[in-house]
Amino acid sequence: MLRVYLNRFEEAPLIWSVDRGTKATEQKFKQVIFAGVNGVTNWDLLANNVDDPRCWIEVFGGELAVDGDVATIGRPK
Repeated sequence: MLRVYLNRFEEAPLIWSVDRGTKATEQKFKQVIFAGVNGVTNWDLLANNVDDPRCWIEVFGGELAVDGDVATIGRPK
């Protein structure tokens, strides 16, 4: 599972984060592209939005490709 969420505006232009379900695997990007995958929204209003996001998009079965500060989440090859 890949999780995509808004990082911090103070870290602009890298305002998007992608991880594998925990902040320990977080990578920060300027842009995230969804290519041929489906996502579902999720949320946890008890999260403090610093250690864990309050809302995010989950993508199952997608692969993460990184090109500089752009992430592409696409179908596995």
